[in-house]
Amino acid sequence: MADTPASAQKNPPAVDDINNDDYADEDMNDSALGGIKKVHSADDDEDDDDMADDEDGTSGFNGEGMNLTTTPRKSQPAFFERSTKAAERAAQRSTFDENNSFLLLDNPGLNVRTPSRVPGCFGKRDRGKGGAPPAYAKRVTADLDSDDELMMNLKDSGFSDQQIADQLADEGRVRYDRKSICTRIFRIREKQAKLMDDMLEQGLVEWQYPDDSLLIQAHELAEAEISTEIERIRSQRFRKVSEHMRKLNKDAKWSAKACHDRYTALMDGTAKIPSQQHDDPEARRRELEARRAAFERARLEERQVQEEKATRAQKIKEEARLRSAQKAEQTALAREQKQKDKAERAMKRAAQQQLKAERAVANRVAKNSRHEHLKAKKVAELEDEENYSKAHVNESGISVVDPKKPVPGEKDPRSHLSLEDLKRLCAHRGVNSEGKSREELTGLLQCVDEAFSLNQLKAMCRAKGLNTAGTKAQQQQQLALAEARSYASYVKGFEREQPIEGGKVKSTTELIDLGSGDEDEDEAMLY
Repeated sequence: MADTPASAQKNPPAVDDINNDDYADEDMNDSALGGIKKVHSADDDEDDDDMADDEDGTSGFNGEGMNLTTTPRKSQPAFFERSTKAAERAAQRSTFDENNSFLLLDNPGLNVRTPSRVPGCFGKRDRGKGGAPPAYAKRVTADLDSDDELMMNLKDSGFSDQQIADQLADEGRVRYDRKSICTRIFRIREKQAKLMDDMLEQGLVEWQYPDDSLLIQAHELAEAEISTEIERIRSQRFRKVSEHMRKLNKDAKWSAKACHDRYTALMDGTAKIPSQQHDDPEARRRELEARRAAFERARLEERQVQEEKATRAQKIKEEARLRSAQKAEQTALAREQKQKDKAERAMKRAAQQQLKAERAVANRVAKNSRHEHLKAKKVAELEDEENYSKAHVNESGISVVDPKKPVPGEKDPRSHLSLEDLKRLCAHRGVNSEGKSREELTGLLQCVDEAFSLNQLKAMCRAKGLNTAGTKAQQQQQLALAEARSYASYVKGFEREQPIEGGKVKSTTELIDLGSGDEDEDEAMLY
């Protein structure tokens, strides 16, 4: 242990408790081939460890004297869970069941997608049956094949390179790129010209008279084209001169036109001498200053003219904007006035309609009053002429009358009320009582009662606990009597105005319900 380093003593290496002899054992190899799960048997591991220890005679110590019985903290045993699972998966991949067989049969109807690339050509596209072959390195010669001949004929006919490439592909010929057409045509023409030069040197061909005529004509055309090109290039000469002058001196800002004019004047001898080299430099300086002053005055005048023009334009624009704003304001005011007039007309119409409604109510009240007056007058005349009452008064003072006819000559009980109570009643019923007498108020209340239907009157009588039998006039009489009795002035007015016959107050008629309710319309009681 003295020769053992400190690092080894502190962290001893992980050592398997199974040596190479264990893996060489026939039983171990058979278990690995038949199924690695037998390795998990703890008893077999302990027996193998004991046998190995007995054979070595070390009892937990190796030849170097290191203790192998205590397992380090971070060390893992040989048959750790991860390693055993990996071994299980490997064994399962290497074993199979001979009884379970799966055969693949050829299926002629199986759909197999045809690859778009040619096999073994590193991504080369398959053109398919009848398609145009791709471009390949075809030798350029003076002897034209059918593809080159078609290409040259189409080019001479004026077709573009793209049209030539499309035509070749449509006919199933070589599929050239658009950019390759012009290059190949140029190379073919070069080959043809070289072949003709060789034949001229060898004396195999000679110039003919038509060729000489064409040569002269072609030379003239070439000279004209070259002259045009030379003139085009010469037209850019002084632009280049201006650029070179700026390169030579950055303060030289002469334009191409200025350079051309000065150079022409220098060559012709008409150029002006600079002021410093003139015989009278002061005179030249004054002339230059005068020209500059005149130029400044002209520029100032032009600027003033432009400013005046801009001012006039701005003024015109402002006036137009002002007119537009005024017009918009007038339009808005006219629209507002129109709305006001419309509202006033609507208010006037509403006032007129309200006035008409009040007038109609007043006319209806007056009409009803006249009708009631005529009716009362007629009833009074009938009382004087004949005895219309069918009631038989007995000793108790009770008589039976026909409830289907109103009692003639019956006065409205509300007429016995005082003027103040009548006004309160009219206010409660929603009737205007301003400046009206007691008779007019009573007539207005009767007009309001006439507006209700029989069913509404019965509902009102039922709500007040009154008898619902009888006609509409009798229902109105009951309601009027109930309303009059609710005021204290009714008793005083009734006693004051009721006539006395034989020392007794005249009896009044009131409907009573002697049966089961609404269906008993033929009962009445006088008291």
